[in-house]
Formats: sequence, C-alpha cells, structure tokens
Amino acid sequence: MPLPNLPGSQDNLQGFKVNETSYWNFSERVDWVQSEKWRSFIRYGQFKAILLESNPTGKLLMPINGSHRYGMSIAADSVYTISPTKVLNVRANYHQLTDEYAADPVTDRREWDR
Repeated sequence: MPLPNLPGSQDNLQGFKVNETSYWNFSERVDWVQSEKWRSFIRYGQFKAILLESNPTGKLLMPINGSHRYGMSIAADSVYTISPTKVLNVRANYHQLTDEYAADPVTDRREWDR
C-alpha cells in the first residue's frame, strides 16, 4: 500500500493517472423523396474507442486495464401515403455493441506489501 504523500490519514495518497484514448466515429444519413407520397431514408453509424489506463504506482493493487468499445447501427425507413387517412410504414434496423474490459489479474499478493 502506498504511503500518504500529504498530511492527513493513511488514505491521503494523491496523484494522477494518464489515460490513452483512441476514438473514431462515422455517421451518415441519406434521405430520398421518390414522390410526394413516398419518402425513405437510410442511416449508418459506427464508432470505435480504445481506452488504456496507466499505473502510476507500479503496484499490483492498481493493475493496468483498458477497454475496447465498438458500435454499429444501420437503419432504414420507408413511408408511403396511401390516402389522407392511411399510411404504410416499413422499417428495419440492426445494432451491434461491443464493450470489452480487460485487466491483468492480481496473482502475486506479496507485491501488495512492497
């Protein structure tokens, strides 16, 4: 367990961590008006994020960890006006999300005593 670095109790360790983040995002929508009665759109979106946390202490009590986060979304919609009181709406969509977290396992408990 690290010693306090400022006056106070044993829980008074202050410091900072550096997180490295890689992020990419793409999103696009296309609208199409086939006629006054028929309108459609399609949308695609995707993002990727990789987060890596550092360990400023070098101790196993604060292991290095990170995550991979990915997402994708596809949607389409088509609306046809049959009459002033009736509408036909066809919709489809697909979504995928990945949120993976990883950390080194704390296996050597003797490291805590350093």
